[in-house]
Amino acid sequence: MTPGGKDVDLGESIELRYKPLLLSLRKLPMPVIAAVNGVAAGAGANIALACDIVIAARSASFIQSFAKLGLIPDSGGTWSLPRLVGTARAIGLAFLGEN
Repeated sequence: MTPGGKDVDLGESIELRYKPLLLSLRKLPMPVIAAVNGVAAGAGANIALACDIVIAARSASFIQSFAKLGLIPDSGGTWSLPRLVGTARAIGLAFLGEN
């Protein structure tokens, strides 16, 4: 619930905010670079993975935390994860929510 008493619609949030962001990133005519310093969890991890280059500090970790909430990866995670880390590793990350 929001402070105004309205139920939060996660699907609407993804459709109106995250999807346009990710599509715009992928359509840019120049390379997109993500810098990760610390934890990139859930949609944050998948936004970084949508970039052309990811520069990660030693302290960086990428967590697919959706499983801990009973959800599947959103923000492009089901598309990008298997292509970047392989099917078996992507399934492990998505099902277990570990880094």
